[in-house]
Amino acid sequence: MTTVLAASLAAVLASLVEYWGHRIMHTTPFLRRHHARHHQLASGQGWLRELRDYALPAIPVCALVGWIWPAGAVGFAVGALGWAGLAAFAHQAQHENPGLVWWMEEPVHARHHHFREWHHDFGITLDVWDRVFGTRGVKGPLPTLGDPTLPAHRIAWLRRSDPLRRHRERGGPDGGDRVW
Repeated sequence: MTTVLAASLAAVLASLVEYWGHRIMHTTPFLRRHHARHHQLASGQGWLRELRDYALPAIPVCALVGWIWPAGAVGFAVGALGWAGLAAFAHQAQHENPGLVWWMEEPVHARHHHFREWHHDFGITLDVWDRVFGTRGVKGPLPTLGDPTLPAHRIAWLRRSDPLRRHRERGGPDGGDRVW
């Protein structure tokens, strides 16, 4: 039971750190300039590099928890590193195929990168903390491939990121051109 409790605690804390870390990257001038480069590139680093970036900060925290709470050390490490793996997947997927992040209402990270909505929706893996802290953005209609205001490079991205693209191109069940 201690292992499950520690793993759950680690996952909750890791999700909160992910939210605040991303929010701070958008609101602190020095970090914002550095993080803006990531948004300009609009691409991830690949799952292993993402995992490294999420897991490395967790290692000293896991060591500290092991020193303070030896009985919960293994569970905390499993929860923290498990969250790092999920977060790395979610971040990379939101760059390559946002439809793979099926548990979120919308791929909010894609909105940051491709639609320049930078002042809200800081949760990358979950949007729970955006709801708690009031930073969830207003969700309007999603872009469609037929939208005349979208530039050509955004239309190409929307086509690549559509998880049901192949189905629609063959006249799939919905037959529409909505991309999410």
